Amino acid sequence: MVMGRPRVHDRDQIAQELILWAQLPDSLNMNAFCTSRSPCLSPTVLLDMVAGDKDSYLAESYTIAKSFLATRREEANAAKELSNVAYAQNLRAYDKINEAQWKEELKFEKALDKETATESAKIAESKFTDVLDQLAGLSKRKIADKSTKSDTKS
Repeated sequence: MVMGRPRVHDRDQIAQELILWAQLPDSLNMNAFCTSRSPCLSPTVLLDMVAGDKDSYLAESYTIAKSFLATRREEANAAKELSNVAYAQNLRAYDKINEAQWKEELKFEKALDKETATESAKIAESKFTDVLDQLAGLSKRKIADKSTKSDTKS
């Protein structure tokens, strides 16, 4: 028998309400869902519930609701009902496909940066070795010049 504090919120009920709310034509922002409920639901509590059980009906409903919102936000932005700033700043928060593409681009850029850094390090090392070789050559020449001068004095 599992003991512990009983859950305060019915996750299945919240999941159902979330999907119904996301389908409303004026739903644009996940925070609005939290404040439109009675009693209100803290966005932090909602996120904790979703994160606590990634395979739950609530987590799936949350992702579906964000998908509804992503579509509606894009339409509102195109119709100039949502500012470009509000749309762009939250694009990845609502659009999972855009987020996945962004993560792939970020991975590619990091790999490219790492490759570029490696190539730069190789070039720098090669140039440093060339400078050391030149210095060694100059040092040998200087020693040879000194010995030639001392031979001519004798």
